Amino acid sequence: MMNKPELKNIQTNMVDHRKKETIGIIYRALEDEKNYIYPQCLCRTIKEQCDKTGGTWNCHVGPSFGSSFPYNSNTYFYAECDDLSILLYKFQ
Repeated sequence: MMNKPELKNIQTNMVDHRKKETIGIIYRALEDEKNYIYPQCLCRTIKEQCDKTGGTWNCHVGPSFGSSFPYNSNTYFYAECDDLSILLYKFQ
């Protein structure tokens, strides 16, 4: 049984209710062990769930990456979970 993962170093420009919804989506995705082991599965699950909230979301999950990009206001979310970084945003 693995310990419950914890999101750390959260950085976002989301309003509080959207931030809470996003954190919930990520924690639910992490409950599936397959998603926890395979970053590409975690990324797909998070993106699909966020797409259901409206619009097309972009999600990146991996152990290390740099980024610089434009994004819509109230849609940027970044967090770390163990050795993975999770980046989520919308741009249209």
